[in-house]
Amino acid sequence: MNDMKEYDFGKPQSYSRENLTCLNFLLAEFCKKYKTI
Repeated sequence: MNDMKEYDFGKPQSYSRENLTCLNFLLAEFCKKYKTI
């Protein structure tokens, strides 16, 4: 369970560039689905 230390959501600076890219991608996909009204 020590691996969870890398995913401490209380510390934004711990985010890796890959994680931020993934989150941005998911957010973009989410917006695409709900903007098509």
